[in-house]
Amino acid sequence: MIIKVCRPFWTYDVQKTEDWLASMAEKGFALIRLNRLTRYFYFEQGEPKAVTYQIVFDKVPNQSLSKGLSNFGWTKVLQSGKWVVTMNRLPLEQIRTFPDREGIVKHNKKIMYIFMGILIYLMVAFLNVILISAIAMSVSEFGHFNVFNGPYGFIPATALGLSVILCIFTVYSLITLNKTNKRLTGEFIQPNKKNGQGTSFLKDRLSKNEEKRLKSSGQLVMKWKLGWMYAPDRLEAWLEEMEEKGYNLYRVGKTGTAFYFKKGKPRKIC
Repeated sequence: MIIKVCRPFWTYDVQKTEDWLASMAEKGFALIRLNRLTRYFYFEQGEPKAVTYQIVFDKVPNQSLSKGLSNFGWTKVLQSGKWVVTMNRLPLEQIRTFPDREGIVKHNKKIMYIFMGILIYLMVAFLNVILISAIAMSVSEFGHFNVFNGPYGFIPATALGLSVILCIFTVYSLITLNKTNKRLTGEFIQPNKKNGQGTSFLKDRLSKNEEKRLKSSGQLVMKWKLGWMYAPDRLEAWLEEMEEKGYNLYRVGKTGTAFYFKKGKPRKIC
């Protein structure tokens, strides 16, 4: 049996949508199709499964996921335009890498710019209406002016009502999208369903004095990689080689060309 569910504003909060898709899978409804225009999700009834969903937005969507994501259990469920839904059957606490969220953040920012333009336009329009009404009242013979009177009074009343609704929707969209972007850019904590806690990926961040001390002792090493963006595949291979030698990547400098490594145990990392 195939069912469809409409979620008009599912892109406003992709994390909430992912949780909803996971709950549908637990009930035995597997996602098979998405129509981004009608906002309908299509599910096929089957066996209940515990899975993790992750939604991404890619300007140039690929037919398949990267090797790194595939190695960690991620599979591509479907693609609708530039929206891609991925799934992982591993327990959440065992997943060590997740698809990138940068595409969604940039997409939301563009929509926010559009809504801000609409909001500014509405505010200017409201001010113009107030100004024109004030001028009309000042020149009116009876000292008052009402555009809602007369046989065509419903036209300005309807326009005013639609403008207010659009203004409320615009403000709601800006607030919601801004909150979503903050949550997406703050995904430094990997949740653990068993104990409800998380592990911060920034918990080992050192202070400046501690970094200086480790540098002087040789435990923190800095390497330059100028122009690596012209060959990112070589950078990935180099980072993996450094990890195998026991140089664990700690952080990247603000310019993006200085890489800091801690001396530790050799690791096999993608």
